[in-house]
Amino acid sequence: MIEKEVKIMLSQTEYDLVCNLFGYDEIIEQCNNYYISDTSRRLSTTIRVRERDGCFFLQIKMPVSEDGSLSIKKEFCKEVQGVDKLIKDETIKELTGVSLGDCRLVGSLKTERRVKYIGDSIEICIDKSSYFGKIDYEIEIEYTGEYPYEQVKLLQENGIECGVKACGKYRRFMNELNRQR
Repeated sequence: MIEKEVKIMLSQTEYDLVCNLFGYDEIIEQCNNYYISDTSRRLSTTIRVRERDGCFFLQIKMPVSEDGSLSIKKEFCKEVQGVDKLIKDETIKELTGVSLGDCRLVGSLKTERRVKYIGDSIEICIDKSSYFGKIDYEIEIEYTGEYPYEQVKLLQENGIECGVKACGKYRRFMNELNRQR
């Protein structure tokens, strides 16, 4: 699957504004358990087990392209039984066709996600994430069809700066992990 999204970091004030602008259809609590290997780090590949509603999914995201706040990634996913301390290279290669080496668990990030669905092609995710005692906020506009011009324009009209490259949750998590070492 190819994931296309516009990702914008928000202040707490902007987060509150965006929640009111778009509203939301549901609130989801999820936990991303992150893994790394030397190869995954070098290739900027995200490896995680996402925990949501008692289900666990191994998800691997490989970058395809980035342009400002627009990010396109190839995503692989399969249900797993839980969160292990190590994901073997064979499991990753079976899912992606790429060898990344054995990947070890390095920590987790919890997210409260407010989701607004617009038709079948746009999902607006307004996230409040916590990790290592930090809290940050972002909006991700994920889409499968045309670029979400209308939603981006609404953000701009309300003073939200769009088009600036934003680090994803994995990169923010890893940056903080490295600061803590």
